[in-house]
Amino acid sequence: KNCQGEYRWFESTGKAFRTALGERRGVVVSRDVTQRKQSDDALEAIVRGNVVPGSPNFFEILVGELAKVLNVPMVLLFECLEGSHGKAQIVAFWNHDHFEPPSGYDCLGGPCERVLEGYPVEYTSGVQQLFPHSGTLEKFAVEAYFGFPLINSKKEVVGNLAIMDINPCQLSSQGRYLLEIFAARAGTELERKRAQEDLQKSQDQYRVLYDQAPLIYLTVDGQGTILSVNRYGAKLLGYAVNELQGTSVFSVVHTEDHGLFQAGIEKSVRESTKGVIPECRKVKKDGTILWIKETIQSIVPLHGPKVLLLACEDITEKKRTEEALEQSERQLRHTQKMEAIGTLAGGIAHDFNNILGAILGYSELALAQASNEPRLISYLEEVLTAGNRAKELVKQILAFSRRSDQEREAVDLNVIAQEALRMLRATLPSTVDIRSTFAMGSAVVFADPTQMHQVIMNLCTNAEQAMREQGGVLILTVTSTEAQEDSSDDFPELKAGTYLQLTIQDSGQGMSSQVVERMFEPFFTTKGLSEGTGLGLAVVHGIIVGHGGHIGVSSAVGQGTTFTISLPRLDVVLPAQIVNAVEWPQGTGRVLFVDDEDVLARWGGQILTHLGYSVVTKTNPHEAIELFQREPDEFDVVVTDQTMPTMSGEAFARALLEIRGDIPIVLCTGFSHTMSAEKAHQLGVKGFLMKPVNGAVLATTLRDILAPHQQPDPSEE
Repeated sequence: KNCQGEYRWFESTGKAFRTALGERRGVVVSRDVTQRKQSDDALEAIVRGNVVPGSPNFFEILVGELAKVLNVPMVLLFECLEGSHGKAQIVAFWNHDHFEPPSGYDCLGGPCERVLEGYPVEYTSGVQQLFPHSGTLEKFAVEAYFGFPLINSKKEVVGNLAIMDINPCQLSSQGRYLLEIFAARAGTELERKRAQEDLQKSQDQYRVLYDQAPLIYLTVDGQGTILSVNRYGAKLLGYAVNELQGTSVFSVVHTEDHGLFQAGIEKSVRESTKGVIPECRKVKKDGTILWIKETIQSIVPLHGPKVLLLACEDITEKKRTEEALEQSERQLRHTQKMEAIGTLAGGIAHDFNNILGAILGYSELALAQASNEPRLISYLEEVLTAGNRAKELVKQILAFSRRSDQEREAVDLNVIAQEALRMLRATLPSTVDIRSTFAMGSAVVFADPTQMHQVIMNLCTNAEQAMREQGGVLILTVTSTEAQEDSSDDFPELKAGTYLQLTIQDSGQGMSSQVVERMFEPFFTTKGLSEGTGLGLAVVHGIIVGHGGHIGVSSAVGQGTTFTISLPRLDVVLPAQIVNAVEWPQGTGRVLFVDDEDVLARWGGQILTHLGYSVVTKTNPHEAIELFQREPDEFDVVVTDQTMPTMSGEAFARALLEIRGDIPIVLCTGFSHTMSAEKAHQLGVKGFLMKPVNGAVLATTLRDILAPHQQPDPSEE
């Protein structure tokens, strides 16, 4: 212990001897080995493990030991940041009597820049003058600097261990040796620290992937006890992770699938292979069913018994989609059958219209010539009445098979309902009593008459099916009602105003509240595969809502069903339909009349001759073209059928217009996929008539077409 109270270590060597007088004496030589002792202690601390690898304060202890043994005021240890040239992070920094907090460190422009190239550096004095741009040297008033690189097992520089002093300083060989030893130890620990961090990062990433992967992961033992579950899976099942751990895996398996699941587990345990259960059900905490695809993998860990990893993919939406697709395919097949029926109806309509055309045409012609025979006139009027009913029936068949244009117009809902009921009375069994009440006064709505017809037919057909076994009463009423502002809570789709209310009520078996709740959903049906009209209630709902209306339903099991439809009423009165007059307008001119049906061609010739025209009839359009090509100016107008076996009316009209561009053409059709009034007009056709053609309408059409061409020339008067 010296006079300052500091303990110093000495190494002493002594020798005893006798003097000439025979006295015993001794000589002792002592050296101060304090620094060496401190170096040995520091090395011993590293070797014996006082500086424990992996401890959170390892680098601080290392730096502190080095500062103490070398008796320097500052020791700095930093690690290089990967991917950032010249940037580092201070790991431990002893500054006189305390540690500076960790922070970023810029090596560029300072003495450590050379160290990062892999070379030790020594600056015994004047280091600030050598590196004037180093903020660290200036901040801590560093005068002397000694740095040694930290090297990992790949011979890469991973950091720097530096000794700094505020005074000029010399470093002994022992000091250099210690700095090198401590730097090597620090480099090894930095590498271990980085490997540990990478491992932890990898584990954390795996844990995140495990917890957040969109699968249910369950680890179970041989008895089916859940050992672990990922967070996503637990959440999907409605549990917390700790609620599932330790419970039986069968607690989340649907009871009906226990056998299937048990067989899958036993097979995986027995064969140590991966098994797949394509479809099974899991039960959530709230009882909801999940459809899942389950993979069972047998795993043998390094230590412990065999476990099973269950990976469950939620296929609930896929299952619903498949079921919806299957339903959609059934609906498509049904729609295709309806399309086939529509095509058949179109063909029937064409043939039937030709027959009706002859019946109505010749009846009209006979009626025109029976002016003095009252009894004959009454008979012919009955024939015309029946024929016109047949004509309307064909229109309804076409409308029912969706062959009419969907255009909205002002229509009388009473009339549409009456037409629908006429068709229904012919098809419904006699056990169904049909009753109807219609609105007084105007019952006009702005609607597509075909869609309205379909709605009524669909709802009435549903009603008949509900009463098919025991019969009953079907009541259809049309009334006028007012919607007030305060009624918006009951019918939020309706604005205040006047509405026509169509009610269809049956006394059938009724529906449960669950069925009523879902009845307007697409593809929902309670009917068998062989039943239905092809127009579901979802479409009915869409039609009514699309017309600005509202549809409601009330029903109970055993108490029948009532549908109530509200549609905005138009405050107009439709003009009365004009009854075909017997006295048809006369005319003059030469007409080319073409129809593949011989009976209609003859009728056309006779009726037009009766009206004063000169007529040439043809049943073959090719012969008609040849005739017209020879004598294009001999005809004033051409009347042609659209649907003919060898040439369509459209192609026939084009051929005539190429020969003579101004020839007026009247096109007649009962039903055509390819021709409409608009398309006929664009083609250049002057008249477009629907079959069966009414004689008076044909006479009026020809008069209107030919009249402008037959006006007398004023210069000749």
